[in-house]
Amino acid sequence: MLLLIALVTGVVNVGCDLFSTRDPESPTGTQSGNEIANSPDEVIEGLSNAVALRDPDLFMLMIDSAFSYNASPSAYPDDPAAFDDWGYEKENAFARRLLNNDLLPAEATAELEFTIVTENLSADTAFYQETYRLELDLSREDLPQLYEGLADLKIIRSADGGWKVITWQDEVGGEAATMSRLRAAL
Repeated sequence: MLLLIALVTGVVNVGCDLFSTRDPESPTGTQSGNEIANSPDEVIEGLSNAVALRDPDLFMLMIDSAFSYNASPSAYPDDPAAFDDWGYEKENAFARRLLNNDLLPAEATAELEFTIVTENLSADTAFYQETYRLELDLSREDLPQLYEGLADLKIIRSADGGWKVITWQDEVGGEAATMSRLRAAL
């Protein structure tokens, strides 16, 4: 019996720290907590959330490593060839410059809205045509606050099983400047 009391007392003393308050750990990953888009719709939502959260890591999680961006001549008539070699690295640099607190302060407006025009979905590939409206309260006065256009997106299931944008074709789709103008300016 004495052995049993000693054993219970030892277990209770060892477990006493089990419910004590600890210092929180630093977060890892993106601010949203999403690591993978499980559908093409989640890719579109992830891009919008990345802008709202000012999270370039989340934005780039929605972009495939073989990504290419192109602007139609109407979307960026100043230099139609400007985006001929726009791939993952340039998109990453763009996302980091755009979502930087110096250009887009934390209290500023940052909204990216997509509206579906057409979609064509197969097992591993989706083609989405979406109108977009990007509203930003940027610290640079030489940049417009509103961007509108039409995005032709090819979204694929990547090697990790998630969905990602592999191609983005930008077209004019409103009266405002296109995102191609914003990419070229940054």
